[in-house]
Amino acid sequence: MNTKVLRAYRFALDPNGAQRAAIRRHAGAARFAFTWGLARVKAALAQRDAERSYGLDGDALTLVPWTLPALRLAWNTAKNDVAPVRGGRSARRRRSPPARTISLGA
Repeated sequence: MNTKVLRAYRFALDPNGAQRAAIRRHAGAARFAFTWGLARVKAALAQRDAERSYGLDGDALTLVPWTLPALRLAWNTAKNDVAPVRGGRSARRRRSPPARTISLGA
């Protein structure tokens, strides 16, 4: 008989004030990147609906970036414009990564 044992571990974080701020910034940046990707997919779907109302179909419709690689490529292309770094290069080294350094799906 093959018995599989599953184990789970729970860890508690106890960050200091600076670490807590860094965690919040990182979570906010990840949320910003996710929301940007979601808005991009919704905009492409709305565009496809509009194109269908014009009588277009098949390959003539706008492509929807469904896949993670497609969304990552679009994010990497747009992130410098939609999520600029505040405070310059030296400030970037002291903080957790801003939204423009977040990778979608990571």
